[in-house]
Amino acid sequence: MPVFAEQNMKAMMNSLLIAILVMASPIRCQLKMDDGLWAACNQTGTSAGFKPRSSFDSTEGDKCTLAFNVAVRDEDDAKEFCALYAPWRLVKAEIDLKDRPRVLCHVEATLACKNGWIQMFGSCFKMPDKDQVATFLQAKETCEAFGEGATIASLRHKNIIGVWRRYFRGIAQIWVDASETWHQYIQKTGTVDGDAFALAFTGKHYDFSVHPNSLIRINPEIKLQVLCEYKPAMTAAEINYLGRRYSEIYYPSVKVPNGILLTLLTRSGARARVEAKYMQAETCSTNNNHIAKRFEVEVPNSNVGNFAVKNVPGDITCDNMKSAAIVHAKDAAKLMIMSDSRSLPIWCKLGKKIKFNTIVPDNYHLFERANGEFVAHRLFTDRVVFDEASRRCKADGGFLSGVNDLNEANKLGTLAELAGLNNEQMWLGGKRRPRCWDVETDFDSDHSECSRNRVIEWLDNVAQDFYTDWWRNGADNQRNPSSRPSSRQLCLTYVQGTPPSWADDNLSAFLDDIECDSLRPFYCTKKVIVTKDEQQ
Repeated sequence: MPVFAEQNMKAMMNSLLIAILVMASPIRCQLKMDDGLWAACNQTGTSAGFKPRSSFDSTEGDKCTLAFNVAVRDEDDAKEFCALYAPWRLVKAEIDLKDRPRVLCHVEATLACKNGWIQMFGSCFKMPDKDQVATFLQAKETCEAFGEGATIASLRHKNIIGVWRRYFRGIAQIWVDASETWHQYIQKTGTVDGDAFALAFTGKHYDFSVHPNSLIRINPEIKLQVLCEYKPAMTAAEINYLGRRYSEIYYPSVKVPNGILLTLLTRSGARARVEAKYMQAETCSTNNNHIAKRFEVEVPNSNVGNFAVKNVPGDITCDNMKSAAIVHAKDAAKLMIMSDSRSLPIWCKLGKKIKFNTIVPDNYHLFERANGEFVAHRLFTDRVVFDEASRRCKADGGFLSGVNDLNEANKLGTLAELAGLNNEQMWLGGKRRPRCWDVETDFDSDHSECSRNRVIEWLDNVAQDFYTDWWRNGADNQRNPSSRPSSRQLCLTYVQGTPPSWADDNLSAFLDDIECDSLRPFYCTKKVIVTKDEQQ
């Protein structure tokens, strides 16, 4: 244990405490910095001074080097001392012997506590009034009144008891919350034992007498002092700190925007899917484009659409290739189909969930694409020709709609059902490329200029992706789109139900090209204004 002059240390800690509790500034609280560390640094910090975080989203928190005139035996003692007297995130404990023995505690406030609260080991604490006593229920109500999810202080860290006693002067006995791991330390009072946890710092009370610093379980109607706690909002700096600690204990972590990536050795959390009618095939080979392109990766608990797996190499066995993995190669990382039975390292992201505010136009319906883009769609039931539909959308501030994946297509289908259009074709913002007006559709390649997946272009950049298996084919093996340019079937529609008499029963396919002067309902789309929620 550290060896130091007790009287000098008490005087130092008393002045430090006064600085923390009195020098708190509401302006600094609004700036999202930790008020307690700012006050402590002004009182006992080195000449380097207080270094605030650049912004609330900074990956580095507020920093300060607190200097204590105390002698310790070694670095371990210095770390223990800093844990007791500088309860922020410890970056480094240093012994300074230049002029007189000192311990330098390099600390970082990765979180930010409200004005009047002090940060300790990742939580914020406050003693409402040292002279106030309350029953257990009254203490809970007092803490809850502060908001922020505040409650009675919890025993979370091995050093927390000593830290509380040093920072909150005049503390005697307080109500606490304690997990099961602390139960082995419970002391009997012999007089008022009950079911509410309390911490007896002095051990002396009108209703009981125990050893100092005893954890007791007593009658909740006894009146004790109140210490409140709340968990502040997660910050990028706290995430970065947790990542550093994880790297020290387990595997290296990687910084990414709004978080870190952690490596775990387990199975993939993604699932690959293939359409049911192709599951009967013995193999799903890349030689058969109609099968390979039907693989999608579904990520559980995700709020975005599925991810299509493109250009899958090698043979794929339908009965066991149901998972997905990222394969790191020399040229780039690729999403690959993998066997369910394989065990691979996976990346888990630890980070702050960023909340966004979206402004959705009236009568439009929001959709979040897999690429993170927010769009809104609206179905107009008026029957007009293609050019008139396009003009009407632009007059409304948008364009004819496009889709990037099956999830978005299903969204359009839902809008049609809500409008009572269960067997209908609606205009979309796609049209045959002018270069292909006089060229037949190439059904044998996916790479030629007028192949099935390239012959249609999305107008006004309303979408980016287009897949061959989105075409609705005919019942007599007639493949879409039209192969004869002379037919003038140049404009794209969304097929809901089974309106075309020639169509097959594959309801997962939804596109058809028709003559542009047909009278059809139409979908309009608008880009959605997205702003970051600054109140999170």
